[in-house]
Amino acid sequence: MSYSEKTCKASVLASVMIVAVLMLLVVSGLILVREHYDSAFYRLQEQKQQQMWLDSGFLFYCRDTAGQLRDTAGYMLFPEDKRSRIRVETKPWGLYEAVTVTVGRTSSVRLLGMAQSARLPVLLYACDRGGIFSLAGRTQIEGKACLPAAGVSYTAVRSEFFDGTPLPVSRISRSGKELPALQEEVRQRVTDCYRLEGGVVWTAPLPEYWKQPFGESTLIFPVGGEIKGKYSGNVILYSETPVYLGEECRLDAVLMVAPSVVIGPGFHGSLQVFARDTVVVREGAELEYPSGIYLLSANPQRRVEIKEHAWVNGYVIVDGERRITQKREINYRQALTARVRGLVYVDGIAQVQGIIAGALYVKDSYYFSESGYYSGLLYNAVLLENPEMIWPFWLEGWPERRVIRWLE
Repeated sequence: MSYSEKTCKASVLASVMIVAVLMLLVVSGLILVREHYDSAFYRLQEQKQQQMWLDSGFLFYCRDTAGQLRDTAGYMLFPEDKRSRIRVETKPWGLYEAVTVTVGRTSSVRLLGMAQSARLPVLLYACDRGGIFSLAGRTQIEGKACLPAAGVSYTAVRSEFFDGTPLPVSRISRSGKELPALQEEVRQRVTDCYRLEGGVVWTAPLPEYWKQPFGESTLIFPVGGEIKGKYSGNVILYSETPVYLGEECRLDAVLMVAPSVVIGPGFHGSLQVFARDTVVVREGAELEYPSGIYLLSANPQRRVEIKEHAWVNGYVIVDGERRITQKREINYRQALTARVRGLVYVDGIAQVQGIIAGALYVKDSYYFSESGYYSGLLYNAVLLENPEMIWPFWLEGWPERRVIRWLE
């Protein structure tokens, strides 16, 4: 064998080695790519499984009347799979509830309210004050009503006679002398808001923007006058003087505590207002769902006004001392073009016009005109059923909860 032949065979061997190494690298690369995609697939599946467990945790909590999920050790959804252990933390947030469900390192925070009860499925509840309850103008009641024992009449205000559909007898039941009682927990929640317990008071200059997670401490911002910032999340805006919210203010899911609050034209945002004296929602303002207004009972002249073309989505509660008074001071006034989607509960005197899609509970229904007032009357009011509405925590005996929205 010649020298040239040996040299040729050695070069072939080197080529084979290079090809083998390249093939090995390609195969290794394919294995790594497969492992990468398998790992990403498994991570995706694990995330989906955790999300399903989170959803199951909220669903279970909404129906947990026995308190099984309140154990700090958590609860195993599936005993054979330790990864399915969920932990639930609850926090009152105004008249709603902020609930955190955690699975492993994954968590979700959602706002919950109360499901509508079949025990008291009425659209209108008017207390029995000893007289006939009257309907006038374009009043429309598209649901069941609890009315005084004296019954209902169809009358006129000035020269405008009733122009709606009379209530069928089958939809009318008898009301009591008082409104269904609010939960005692409701007043306690409002009191806690005023005490500013469990929060951290902000002492630095007020920021123009702040978003506070619900997994951290509640931030309390002392405010006053006109508010122009943007605040969302686990925040309480507290003022000892009247407050004005205009179109430059942006709020999302926050609480507002002040003696009086005026919500000006152009305002859009969600908040729960707790006040002692007055709350006025001006023309064209909109409180987005789930918002709320709660007026304490201490001031006899307390008043909520919903002006023309204003929207309130959530609830309006005017608390009362549950005693008869001879004064004719209006506590709630809703304009003809105003809209409320949710609950209106007035333990006092109310003048209701416009549309309420949800429910109206009122102690005394009046209509005030330039020539005098009419008692026990609904005039130009439209009451519509809204079965999808989720209520705040307000009435005794409603154990079932519903998720309103995701917070985090």
